[in-house]
Amino acid sequence: VELDVGLGYERELSERVALGLEWVHYSYPDTLAGYDYDYGEWLGSLTVDGQHSMTVGFSDDVFASGSAGVWYAAGTGFAASQHLWVDLELGYLRLE
Repeated sequence: VELDVGLGYERELSERVALGLEWVHYSYPDTLAGYDYDYGEWLGSLTVDGQHSMTVGFSDDVFASGSAGVWYAAGTGFAASQHLWVDLELGYLRLE
């Protein structure tokens, strides 16, 4: 089980463009004794037209490994029907 808790802020720069900053803590309860995978991550995002996005994330302790990592992603989304939104994202995680 993964439990994520986040706190973020988004600011519109124009009618079409918004910047976001978020901190997320990833928690993995009920792991085996002696194992701790919990870690935190900062995410910055640029969104255009409410559907196209670029994101950069950073953690100084990815997967509680003691190593830093940077996450890059680009995505888009679209309405598949009146009640369904589809997000597509391509990302790359670079670990030290």
